[in-house]
Amino acid sequence: MKIEMLGSCCAKCSEVERIVREAVAESGKAVEVEKVMECRNS
Repeated sequence: MKIEMLGSCCAKCSEVERIVREAVAESGKAVEVEKVMECRNS
């Protein structure tokens, strides 16, 4: 299984990534987590 995380490099994206990786680790499943970010300068 593969999870692609799409985001814009904000603090919320980092928090969601942390939660997703934690959940994957707890599940014990073989899951690839890929972070796909488009950082924007404000």
